[in-house]
Amino acid sequence: MSLHALTLAAVAALALAGGGPRQDAREVRGGPERRVDWFEGTFDELLAAGRESERPILVHFWAHWSERSARVERTVLRDAEVLGRLDDYLCFSIDTDVHELVPSTGRYGVTAVPCFVFLEPDGSPRDKLPTYLPTYRFLQELERIGRGQGTLPALRAAIERDGDDLIAPLELAIALRAFGQHEEPGLLVDSVRERLERGGGGEPRDLDARWVLAQKLRDARAPDLYEEQMAAIERSDPERKTRAGRAVAIERAIAHLRESLDEGPLRALLEEERDPELCYQGWAWVRGLRRHYLAQKAAERREFHAGEGEEEQAAAAEAERVEHERAAREASRKAWASAPDEFRGEFGDDLVRNHYAARAQLSDEERKFALSVAERIVAIAPREARYRDAYACALFAAGRIERAIEQARASLELDPGDEQVRARLAEFEAAR
Repeated sequence: MSLHALTLAAVAALALAGGGPRQDAREVRGGPERRVDWFEGTFDELLAAGRESERPILVHFWAHWSERSARVERTVLRDAEVLGRLDDYLCFSIDTDVHELVPSTGRYGVTAVPCFVFLEPDGSPRDKLPTYLPTYRFLQELERIGRGQGTLPALRAAIERDGDDLIAPLELAIALRAFGQHEEPGLLVDSVRERLERGGGGEPRDLDARWVLAQKLRDARAPDLYEEQMAAIERSDPERKTRAGRAVAIERAIAHLRESLDEGPLRALLEEERDPELCYQGWAWVRGLRRHYLAQKAAERREFHAGEGEEEQAAAAEAERVEHERAAREASRKAWASAPDEFRGEFGDDLVRNHYAARAQLSDEERKFALSVAERIVAIAPREARYRDAYACALFAAGRIERAIEQARASLELDPGDEQVRARLAEFEAAR
């Protein structure tokens, strides 16, 4: 479903509507007695209260149809530590399906739910979390934002301190685009462009620093400047003896993969690479190609041939799909070995669930590997319900049914409203 842009009529309607519908939504969802203390006035009253109290503001955008929104309300927004941290904020909840309660999706560039927008007490943007995060990661982000690391005001302050810094303006441009802004990001990129064209202004001579600059230029939507930095690295290190030189080669191979669906050059580079960040990035792309494109295309061909009664062709397409899924699992295993700590939990959860979906084709080694990953992510976040559920899936695939039942029940204790886990638990119990 689409989100609704800001209109004066919506703001006027909100002023009349007040906070009643948000209260009703929370009552329907139920849960522990301690809940977020949502601000019950209008959005304009919220901004006025922020200015008067000098308290920062948190706006939560959600929707009834969004499973992830429901998960956030059942888990993240019921966590005791999260609730304690949110006491510092004036919190406001917006159901994006209720037209008169949508004053700011357009203003803050909200294009998906759940989304959390952080504002300064004066209502100016501070930061944004545009997607679902598990509870422990949400807490990490709350801490980062609370200490002002990487926020919009911090980036502006960095520019004020060092006018020659090329990275801070690009990071600010990236952050502002996330808020749906375009004019100021364009001006910031132009300012970097002018300094680079003058041949000074802090342009790095170190190749690793130049690689960082290239990445920021790419993310800030300056493809010509990005290409200039990539080419400069290639000229300085044609034999790829530096990390930056290898990084550029891998980036080129990823571009080749996107254009031609040929993973060969990228795979050849990755087999020789030892840098964890580069390995993770590259193998994640190989996994995505195999799983999210080639395997899906093979599945579509299988369905087409089956519908035409072409059993031999359908069987061949299914065999091709299975092989793509196997290759995707292999790439996942290699990516997992070098996954950054901040991605390890969610990457591991996805990995285990994909192994579970293909459990009929797994080797004993793959079952053991998926189980080891599940054990690791539970150790990372013991109170994350989804990780307990993933652990239960890995245990079941490994034939440890009673232990799988135990972990599925533990997941439901942490998130009693997850009907998928409840159904899975019934399947596990029936398999005893």
